[in-house]
Amino acid sequence: MKPVAPVTPSPQSRVARAASLNLGDRRLRRSGGGGGYRRAMVRSAPAREPGTRRRRRLARGDARAAALLAAALSTLAATVYGPHVARGSFAWDDWENAATTDMPPTHFLGPFDLRQAVYEPGLSLALPLPHLLFGSRPAWHLALAAVLAVAMSMCVLALLRELGVPALAAALVGALTLVFPWADSVRLWATAGLNQIAVCLYLVAMTLGVRSLGASRARARALSRWTLGLCIASMLTYPIAIVAVILTPLLYRLRASWGRAWRAGAPPAAAGGAALAYVSLATTKPSQPLEGQLRHAGAIAEEWLSLLAKAVLPIDGPPALAVLAAVGGAAAGGLVVAHRRAGRGEAGSAGALRSGVAMTCVGALATLAGYLVFVPGDAKYSPLADGIYNRAGLLAAPAAAATAVGVAALVSELAFGRTSRRGVAIATTLLAGTLLAGWSVRVRDDAAQWHRAATRSREVLSVLDARLPMLAPGSTVYTVGHRRYEAPGVPVFSSSFDLDGAIKVRRGDASLAAYPLAGALRCGPSSVAPARPPYDRLEQARYGRVYVLDVARRRAWPIASRADCRRARAGLG
Repeated sequence: MKPVAPVTPSPQSRVARAASLNLGDRRLRRSGGGGGYRRAMVRSAPAREPGTRRRRRLARGDARAAALLAAALSTLAATVYGPHVARGSFAWDDWENAATTDMPPTHFLGPFDLRQAVYEPGLSLALPLPHLLFGSRPAWHLALAAVLAVAMSMCVLALLRELGVPALAAALVGALTLVFPWADSVRLWATAGLNQIAVCLYLVAMTLGVRSLGASRARARALSRWTLGLCIASMLTYPIAIVAVILTPLLYRLRASWGRAWRAGAPPAAAGGAALAYVSLATTKPSQPLEGQLRHAGAIAEEWLSLLAKAVLPIDGPPALAVLAAVGGAAAGGLVVAHRRAGRGEAGSAGALRSGVAMTCVGALATLAGYLVFVPGDAKYSPLADGIYNRAGLLAAPAAAATAVGVAALVSELAFGRTSRRGVAIATTLLAGTLLAGWSVRVRDDAAQWHRAATRSREVLSVLDARLPMLAPGSTVYTVGHRRYEAPGVPVFSSSFDLDGAIKVRRGDASLAAYPLAGALRCGPSSVAPARPPYDRLEQARYGRVYVLDVARRRAWPIASRADCRRARAGLG
């Protein structure tokens, strides 16, 4: 009988044995048994999982990829927004925020607005911070808006990757979000740029929430708590994401069953409903009656369709319905072709077609959801609003970008899906790059309008300093002979708080006031005011220390009496 040779265990069997011993150690610890064996195993170092090194290597690769994408997005932001950062100026309530930070009114706690803190505490905290850090240097404030824009695009990319969107498509959506022209005021106007903080908080919350769907029970609970907290922080910073938070279960449904999505999404949805009720009661902003809200909802739906058409085909000419009909035909055709290719065993191409259709449709519906929060507000908040009012599209921007990339991916898959995967990627990139160029041109044109407005505002302030260099405390100046708006929604000095804040900041005197004159003067027995409501109430001043400044003529009139007021009114007429 031959002796049996000793069997040397293979490396794979040694690893498996170590893993089984480690598993046994955990079971013994849970059961409380094992005696000396358990104590010895607890003291010893646990066996390294065979995939740990690989996961670390993949994590390092993901970090490098994220750094490269952040650098690419920063370069794109510098290219598109850099000229405006260098040449732009404060606009609208930038001046008011600068003044209240330097010279807080009585209802402020230091530089923080207590009234706003009731319904937007996060924004109340954020608004004065750039002015405390950067002072009255507009370039730094506008640079901060651009940095927040890059951060928001990175958050969009992270959420899409967590939802299973391929890296190329997610990167293209992030780039298009950065240059979305129908919400570019949040990058061209410093104060509105801070609203991006709320959207970043929401996107991070949803990223963690989606990740919790596939995590262990303990980790899922921790991620869910972070998700809920970040959702609340977002809604109490700027309530643009309230409707999206309420619809959280629908987002989760993209990665989980209905039951799991409802269970995980119920806490954020409930918090969203509570925040909606609270903000509606606490806000100082006016709300329309039901009839007005219904009209506004119809207008938003109509402009939403036009916006989708412009986003997919950013050129003037083709009717919106024709463009959307073509997109709908491509989506329907994609589903038919996907069914046929799946029947022929081309599962990869069929799945890519279905993904393109899903991204297009889900993105379009999410774009509409991004505007629904503005239904109770003024009609000026709509998808195609101009200038400062297009900030309403801040949350809709990534959804519209996803729609555009979905269409590009769908068309590319229909054309090249059966022949070349590389051809699909190249075609998708080229189509999305064409959209990126078209959207960037629109942003450049909008930035040119903001730059012209900045030039005119500097001219107004220059004439004010030249003609009225010394103003007694408590003086009031009305300005005429200049544009209030450079373009629709792009202010020079247009309201009761922008020029007023500018003169306070530049002269360092909170008792001074200055207003762009809206309409004619109303000459009362003891005071003067604009004739047009509500400025007749907001901008009233007593005779004695009142001046009218004609910027175009570079001339100023003192208004010391009713007779002076009437002469000035006649001269202005």
